[in-house]
Amino acid sequence: MRTGTRFRPDLLAPLVEILKLDGYRAEVRLRGASMSPSLLPGDILWLSPPDAKPTPFGSIVIWLGRSGPVTHRVVGMWRQNGEWRLLTKGDALSRLDPPTRRDRIVAQVVARARNGRILRLDAGWPMLTRGIRAVISLAVGLAGEFWDRASRGFSR
Repeated sequence: MRTGTRFRPDLLAPLVEILKLDGYRAEVRLRGASMSPSLLPGDILWLSPPDAKPTPFGSIVIWLGRSGPVTHRVVGMWRQNGEWRLLTKGDALSRLDPPTRRDRIVAQVVARARNGRILRLDAGWPMLTRGIRAVISLAVGLAGEFWDRASRGFSR
């Protein structure tokens, strides 16, 4: 939906929560291709509020970046100074996102709709394969990080 007002990403998390409490589903249309082939531009994403417990490895989440919401897969997590840090990455990208705090997660993607077909991501085979996709995505991201650091060392 387009309106004349500027999108407020800080309001996405409360909106998702309120819609769920009222029995409705929050949906957004994906714009970018960073999650291809799992998610494609134009897919409708069904959102759920983030759980109080740690976000499952391999889940697709929406977190607030500097330029707005980012939809990427969780490829790592750890506790630091009593709070969770998450490492995310787009499946189609070669670089990892900067680590983000757990409280920056505004929603979890639980399903996607494409061409009239709905695929739940939190059940069945998509839930089983999300860990595999996360491991592959993490390996690609770490290789990219290694290459960046090595090439900086070569140029000195």
